[in-house]
Amino acid sequence: MNSEITESFNGILKQRLTTPIYGTFLISWFVFHWEFIFTIFFVSEEKIWQATGLLKNDYLNKTFFDFTNWYFYISWLLPFIFTWLIIWKFPKWISLPAFRREEDYKIEKSRIRLSVQKKVRADEIEIEESKKKKLGIIAENMQKEKEIQKLTPEEDWGKEYEEFKKSSYYSDFNSIIESIYRQKGETSWYQENSLYKIQISKGILAYSNTNGLIKFDDNHKINLTEKGLFFVKKFSRDNQIN
Repeated sequence: MNSEITESFNGILKQRLTTPIYGTFLISWFVFHWEFIFTIFFVSEEKIWQATGLLKNDYLNKTFFDFTNWYFYISWLLPFIFTWLIIWKFPKWISLPAFRREEDYKIEKSRIRLSVQKKVRADEIEIEESKKKKLGIIAENMQKEKEIQKLTPEEDWGKEYEEFKKSSYYSDFNSIIESIYRQKGETSWYQENSLYKIQISKGILAYSNTNGLIKFDDNHKINLTEKGLFFVKKFSRDNQIN
C-alpha cells in the first residue's frame, strides 16, 4: 500500500516538474531563493550559531521569511512574473517573430534559388538558340555551296575526268565521239565502203551512261549530256582531235 502511494506521489511530482509551467516556476523560484536552499543543505547549524547566535531554523525564518522585509514579497512575486513572461509573453514577443523571420528567410532563399535557376535556364536556352542559329547559318552556307557547285560543276567534272584518264575505258571514249558527231548517235555502224560492222563496246557505254556522260533516247541512240560535252572538250584537247 505504501509502495503504491509512493509511486503515485512520485508520478504526480514528476508530471508537475516536467510540465512547462511548474518547471519554469521552480527554476525561477530557485534563482531567487538559492541562498535558502544552499543554507538548508550545505551550511551546518554550528556555523550559523557561531556567526549569528541563532539556531538554524530560527536563522532561516528570520532571514528568508521576514514578513516585514519587502524583499520577501518580491522574491515570491518575481518567480510568478517570470513564469508568466516565459510561458505566455516571450514566445509571442521573441519565439514567434523569430520563427516567422526564419520562415520568411526560407521563402526568400527559395525565391532567390528559383530566380537563379530561371536565369540559368534562360542562359541555356539562349546558348541553344545561338547554337541552332549558327548551325542554321552553316547549313545555309553548305546548301549555297552545293547550289553553286550544281551551277558550276566544272571543277568536280575536271577531277572526274582526271580519274577517267587513268581508267581502261579512256581509250574507247573516241568511239563515243565518233558515234555522236558522225553516226548520229548510233551505237553500231558499218565502216565506210566495207561490210565490217563497228560497235561501241559495252564497257564504255556502261561507264558513260552510269557516270552521266550520255543518255539514250527512245530509238536507243545516244546523246551527250553537259557533263559529256565537258569530257569531249577535254578529251579532244588532250588527244588533238580535229
